[in-house]
Amino acid sequence: MLLFLVFIDFYLYSILSIYWPIILPIIFWLFVLLMIVLVIRRLDWAMVLFLIELLFCQGGQFFEFHNLSLRTALLFILLLGWLIRKIIKRERIEFFNQPASVGWLLLFMFVALAAFRGYANQHSNILIAHDVLSYSFLLIVFPLSDLIKKENVRQWFIRIVVVAIIGVSVFTLINLFVYSAGLSHVHDAYYWWVRNMAVGKITDLGQGLYRVVLPAHLWFLPAFLLTLALWFNKSLPRQRKNLLLFLAILISLTLLINFSRAYFLGILAGLLLLKIKLPWRQWLICLALVGLVLFIEFNGIYFLTTGQWAGINFLTGRVGTILQPEEELSSLTRLRILPDLLAQIKNNFWLGVGLGETVKYLDPLTGSWQTTTQIDWGWLQILVNLGLVGLLANLFLLGQIIFGLVKKIVAGHYSFFYCGLFLGLFGLMVATLTGPFLFHPLGIFYQMTIISLL
Repeated sequence: MLLFLVFIDFYLYSILSIYWPIILPIIFWLFVLLMIVLVIRRLDWAMVLFLIELLFCQGGQFFEFHNLSLRTALLFILLLGWLIRKIIKRERIEFFNQPASVGWLLLFMFVALAAFRGYANQHSNILIAHDVLSYSFLLIVFPLSDLIKKENVRQWFIRIVVVAIIGVSVFTLINLFVYSAGLSHVHDAYYWWVRNMAVGKITDLGQGLYRVVLPAHLWFLPAFLLTLALWFNKSLPRQRKNLLLFLAILISLTLLINFSRAYFLGILAGLLLLKIKLPWRQWLICLALVGLVLFIEFNGIYFLTTGQWAGINFLTGRVGTILQPEEELSSLTRLRILPDLLAQIKNNFWLGVGLGETVKYLDPLTGSWQTTTQIDWGWLQILVNLGLVGLLANLFLLGQIIFGLVKKIVAGHYSFFYCGLFLGLFGLMVATLTGPFLFHPLGIFYQMTIISLL
């Protein structure tokens, strides 16, 4: 109950800051001071506080002080506190004993080089800083590798994940029905809170149906595949299996409201890979049931928001734009981005153009040239940022993570858990074909969490 209250308070105070902005610095400094105290006295509780903010507060912009987000402040206080403790106690850094540390060091080196190349190529300092902050989540592997071994940190991590899934799902549903019922409107004060503070998007799809996109939905993709894999573990008690089923239904419902094709491509890829743990008959039944549940959920959402039962027509039309992208604006825009993106890759093939890059495209609506940082081609964005050598370093690290997971799966101990982590990672890799998921802070955090658990 305490975590649920914390979740509600985060959202309540952030929304109230629309009318009373003084709330922002007060909350910011309260949590910064609390983090400093915890770093000095109990580093494990400092990690718990960081996990709460990370998984509860969407894109990390709920509370800021002079453009410094609370998430960034908490991250660097935690890292600094961990490093000072290591120096004072003269302890070895456990992470460097892991095989994945080689891939990590290579990737970190090329990210640093990409930051320098971005500056040398006169990219916007703000955009470079934004990309550097995203990749700075690579550093969380150091304290996480030490602290996740503690039983209390693992237990709190699980509780935080469960509360975050329930809380974010309910928040997503509330937004859907608030806009569908006309209680709020696009471009009103609350809408801009969602855009600027929650770093989300609410899009009118017509007929009273709205698409709700939030940053936290990114880790719902691996969470869905993990809960599904764990549900097939016969040794789990019925109560836990019921909880897993409940969470899986909530996650699938939330991702339907998000309606990102990339997430469903990732889920499909993960479901296909689930065959490695299930016999043919059980696997086919699983695929059929997941498809049936998604179909029922979407038709239910469509009926409650539009009053019509023709949800299947809308759904097939949306899926059809994967094969015919020119029929849908966002897909067409993604295609228009490709020529300039590929040209930049060709001209800077080995080392990339650096962080903070932008691309130009011909706007399908206005016919004028636009510049954007939203590339929406994940693997190509890694290639244009870091070059071929940086992409290979990234793939090498992913290969090391996958190799470690396969070893755990083959060993048999907690095999369904590690299988679920593997499915989630593979799903993110597939989804990254059309989105910046693997190198989003939450995507990087997921990878660092797996490394810490190996």
